[in-house]
Formats: sequence, structure tokens, C-alpha cells
Amino acid sequence: LHHDYIRVMKDCYCDDCRAEFQTQFGKSLTEATSDEWQTWHQQAVGDIVRRVAEGARQVRPEAIMSAAVFSSMARGGRQGQDSPGWAREGWVDLVIPMDYAMQTLSVRAHEREFLTALDDDDQLVTGLALHQKGSDGASARPPELVKEQIEQVRRMGIRGYCLFVGGFLNDEIIAVLRDDLNAEPAVPYFR
Repeated sequence: LHHDYIRVMKDCYCDDCRAEFQTQFGKSLTEATSDEWQTWHQQAVGDIVRRVAEGARQVRPEAIMSAAVFSSMARGGRQGQDSPGWAREGWVDLVIPMDYAMQTLSVRAHEREFLTALDDDDQLVTGLALHQKGSDGASARPPELVKEQIEQVRRMGIRGYCLFVGGFLNDEIIAVLRDDLNAEPAVPYFR
């Protein structure tokens, strides 16, 4: 089961949230610090991840749980994500940062942050983009860039990658994936 980009999206000031925050933190939600908002959001989102994992594993104990998260752990934390904590608790098996940066050095920096935070490197699968945005909209990335970023991820010891979005998978990228990067049959290491 995959939590696709699970997050809060925005701060909530409804009456229920105001009352719950007041009870937990002893002050008005309008006076919340950035750290308190992060704690508040991480509790709420973490509760969803935990309940889904517990429920799914009651029905199918061998289920693999994953989550797509921000490539920046700081930005993800403010949105309620604590993927290293979720992995430590056993709520997710795979953390997939959506590392859609055009610069391979940015991908490396983001993924290094996750490798440091996770207890088990095998819990990391890098999400890489097949598209790029320009003034005329989105188009497929050059196959050389896709290859460069996959090779960078592999050099870091990350054993898995996930490509987004399939609509931009063209013949040139398929050829690079098939002939250069994945000539051998693929078997997911986590099975």
C-alpha cells in the first residue's frame, strides 16, 4: 500500500482544531510556534500512517507499506511528515522522496539526508522525475539526465528508484532503461 504524498497541505483553524490544540499545548492555536505546528501536524499525519499500517497488516501481514514524501525533510516535517520515524516504528517499509530536481547534485544532497536519517538504507527508494517544466509546459527529460540521476542514486548505495510520471516515458528513455541501466531482469530486493 502506498501513501501517495501524504501531508496536511495547510494549517487548519477550525473550532475542533482550536480546541484540541488548546488542550494539548495550553495555548491558542493562533499563538502556535513553527515547532508546535510541526509537532501538531506530525501527530495527525503519523496517526493516519499508523492506523493504515496496523489495519492493513491485520488483513495482510506481508503487505509492503510505502510513502511518497517531500525531498526536503524540513519541508516535509512542516507538512506533517516524519518518514524516518514512520520507518522506525514499522509503519512504512519504504520511504520514497519525490526528488524531482533537475540538478543531480541536488538529488544527491536530498538523498544523503534520508540515508543519514533512516536506520536501514534499504528503506529508501528515490523518486525521480521523467518530466521537466518549461515555459511551454511539461516535456520529457533528456534520457541522459534520467540515466545520470539513476546512476547517482545507485552510486550512493540506494537500491531502488521510482520514476514519475509514466506519461513522459518515451522510446529514448525506455531504451536507456532497458539497454544501459536495467539489462538484467529486475527483482525487487524487498520481496
